[in-house]
Amino acid sequence: MRVIIIEDEWAIATEYEQILKSAFDEVECLFLGDGAKAEETHRRFKADLVITDLVMDSHFEGAYGVHTIRSFDEKVPILIISGHPKLAEFVDPFKTSKMLVKPIDSTMLITTVCQLLNITSKSVH
Repeated sequence: MRVIIIEDEWAIATEYEQILKSAFDEVECLFLGDGAKAEETHRRFKADLVITDLVMDSHFEGAYGVHTIRSFDEKVPILIISGHPKLAEFVDPFKTSKMLVKPIDSTMLITTVCQLLNITSKSVH
């Protein structure tokens, strides 16, 4: 599974990676601190999943990254994980697959990834 994680807080991004690697085989994550290079990265990396925050300390927030990816790929699942629940009403125009509100736990992330990619985790038999 190839995952692009767009998150400006390194500790959160690496936590998502650890959760994914504990639940699934062959996980490769690429980190972006903002959405500036999301399109270029996805064209090169060909992610199976994009996980992004929306609000960041940058001009190129997650919304920019989602918009640039959706400009050429409407199929890759995009999971927004945001600490701003009021932004949920703005998610639909971005054609994202799902939005979770921080804080999230590992079970919530694993379950959502399984649903989005139609896969099972290592812990499910």
